[in-house]
Amino acid sequence: MNQPKGDPRRVTLTEFENKLPGLHMNPCEIESAASLKCMEQNNFQHHLCQEYFTAYRDCKKIWLEERKKARFG
Repeated sequence: MNQPKGDPRRVTLTEFENKLPGLHMNPCEIESAASLKCMEQNNFQHHLCQEYFTAYRDCKKIWLEERKKARFG
């Protein structure tokens, strides 16, 4: 299950729930990588990357809602 460094990929809820303790998995790795890439390409000017930050926040919000549904029905 250890993913080599490279292109980010989507982590499934099942993978996340079955991960080993201490293993870091970012379910929004794709959005995170895109926002970091935008920052690097735009000399860290935050205002140029707002779309990417919003996509990351939306991903995290959706992910937390999915986890709540899975845990509490």
